[in-house]
Amino acid sequence: MGSEMCIRDSTDIARDGAMQGTNLPVYETLAREVPGLGVTASGGISSLSEIRALAAMGTKAAIVGKAVYTGALALPDVLAAAGEE
Repeated sequence: MGSEMCIRDSTDIARDGAMQGTNLPVYETLAREVPGLGVTASGGISSLSEIRALAAMGTKAAIVGKAVYTGALALPDVLAAAGEE
């Protein structure tokens, strides 16, 4: 694993499944305060702009279950927004 630390999943349970936006400030703080921390963002992700923002701040992964399940986001679009085309 080297010098990189990893958090498997950071879920904002107040936003989980609500599709009203993820808690970007929490992930921004983690990225700033603990560089190299591998975070999987989860809870409320509902837009491609959020995926782009999470990718830009170095978030390692994002759980987009309900957004994809309901058709609000298409998986190919999510992967493209994350830079994983």
